[in-house]
Formats: sequence, structure tokens, C-alpha cells
Amino acid sequence: MPVTDPVDARLLAALAEVGKVAVHELAAKVGMDPREVAYRLVALSGTGLPLLVGVESDPNGLRAALTGSRPRPPGPPPRPVDPVISTWGPPQTASWARGDQPSRATGDDGHQA
Repeated sequence: MPVTDPVDARLLAALAEVGKVAVHELAAKVGMDPREVAYRLVALSGTGLPLLVGVESDPNGLRAALTGSRPRPPGPPPRPVDPVISTWGPPQTASWARGDQPSRATGDDGHQA
């Protein structure tokens, strides 16, 4: 499809020079308002030109902006580590240490009989 609008032609020529660029950077390069550039690019992509207009975001930052809070780092928050529990488990849970399990008899060589 031929492009007849001179502004669209200038915009596409600038885009063809760089290949991939953020809308605000392309707008600065051609001296246009970013909203106008975004509108024109979306309209041109709908005409069948080999043009993909996309958006990237920080999902956590957007969610925080929507709720009015600060962004959280991805994943669950780190838990404080209790050295006893991380090594041996909660108290009184190891059967070998509880004393309520019958002991297994061992022979002179240290193996079970």
C-alpha cells in the first residue's frame, strides 16, 4: 500500500532508519508529539504495512500504581531464617532425638542386628 501522507512518510522513513525504537524516541527524532506518533503508527499498522506497534511494562510497577502503593520485588518476601529450624527442623520433631521411639539394637560392629 503506498503512503501518500507526507507526515506518515517522514515518520516511516525515520522508523526504517532505526528499525526498532520507543515511540517517544521516534517522536523526538521527527519533532512530533508522542501521542500523535503513537496514533499514526497504530493507524498505519492497521493498513497492512509490515509494522508492529507494541508496549512493554513493569507489571509490578503498574499494579502498584493502580493500588497507590510502592512496587514490590517479584516473588515472595524473604523469611527470617531461624538457624535451629533450618538445620534440624522444629523442636521435638526428629524421632531420633525425641526418645519416644524404641532404640534399635546394634551389634559390636555398629550395624543393626
